[in-house]
Amino acid sequence: MSHQEAIAAYDQLFSELVKSPDPYDVVESAWEELKAPYASLYDGMDLGDEVGPGWWPLLLQAFAEIKATVDPHPGYRFTVRQIKEKFGGLRFYYHLHKDGEDEEEIRFGDAEEENEEVRMRMHERISAIIDAAEAKAYATCEVCGEPGEARDTGWVKTLCDHHNEVMIGRNKRRGRE
Repeated sequence: MSHQEAIAAYDQLFSELVKSPDPYDVVESAWEELKAPYASLYDGMDLGDEVGPGWWPLLLQAFAEIKATVDPHPGYRFTVRQIKEKFGGLRFYYHLHKDGEDEEEIRFGDAEEENEEVRMRMHERISAIIDAAEAKAYATCEVCGEPGEARDTGWVKTLCDHHNEVMIGRNKRRGRE
């Protein structure tokens, strides 16, 4: 599945999700299918499963840009360590290393100078891609993708007005006002 096909599949899935009274009740297989084109970036981890569907397009765009940054440089490997929501923001942790390097032993400046320059340029580009996705997430509802803001509903989440009310209602039903 190409990036464009993944976005089209997301749009179809999302049109069905918004009809659901509880958009967090998402079928796991749908996200698995959407992120499949980027499997080389995450090695089978539960990638992005800790964020809501409203942020999926941000992740898909970041994955496409990261893949386009790394693919022209054979011998380098990008590995996602974790993607999650924390305090209403998107958090994205990763490693960039040469094949054969132990991820835990990575130190910039240890490789030969030419290779180090390539790695540093890729790292700068990838950091910019991730910074942009994280910044957009702070203004994007994690549930539906509409404009949102950080809200404290017992847990800080970035939500639009509608989903903020949904969360407040859910908390009231569960006795957590």
